[in-house]
Amino acid sequence: MSALHFRLQRTLAFASGSSRLDVELTLGPGEWLALQGPSGAGKTSLLRLLAGLESPESGFIRVGDDCWLDSERGIVLPTRLRRIGYVFQEHALFPHMTARQQLAFARRPETPSARLDELLELVGLAQLADRYPSALSGGQKQRLALARALAAEPRILLLDEPLSALDPELRQAMQTLLQTVREAGLADHAIVVTHDLPEARRLAERIVRLHRGRIFSDGPAHDLQSIHPPLFVPKEPPCASVAAYS
Repeated sequence: MSALHFRLQRTLAFASGSSRLDVELTLGPGEWLALQGPSGAGKTSLLRLLAGLESPESGFIRVGDDCWLDSERGIVLPTRLRRIGYVFQEHALFPHMTARQQLAFARRPETPSARLDELLELVGLAQLADRYPSALSGGQKQRLALARALAAEPRILLLDEPLSALDPELRQAMQTLLQTVREAGLADHAIVVTHDLPEARRLAERIVRLHRGRIFSDGPAHDLQSIHPPLFVPKEPPCASVAAYS
């Protein structure tokens, strides 16, 4: 495993105006990071930029010695060549594929097919391998989405509020499954978007909070003082945008 280092910049547009996403982070080998912040802070945008589903205005992504993005040098690795596992809040499963076919579609060419059976066993779907998403429950769909993400043998596992739609019992079960994935080292790095602080502390070693596209706080998950923002959020100086171009 190797370190992940990135800086990504992009303008975020909202009905109420716009803000500037500008985030630079380094994750150590095997590190899991929880990403928090209010709606519009840039959490999902950051994940989509890492995955190559959206393009930054400038920045870089380096995974060890591999460069996925470098805007100054004109390097942009396509999404299909980035070893990314992405679990969306709404599953995003292919309705015409069985559970096993979903994993087969995502796996790398050199990955043996037996690995798919191991992943289905890991997420408790070995007996449901031939079922289509329409025949699965919400919890089963989310476990399948996780297995599909892991089938890519990801360097970076991206989890965008994957448990928010589950009831408390299923949510606890999924948290336990994600802990198992983390302990087994099935992804070099993971970034988990969640609004739930106990969940963030359970799944990640570190919590980063975003506010209007910037890092507001960054600290160990066990250190409540470092991850709770103060009640007052300092505003940018009123002439900051003008000064930048003077």
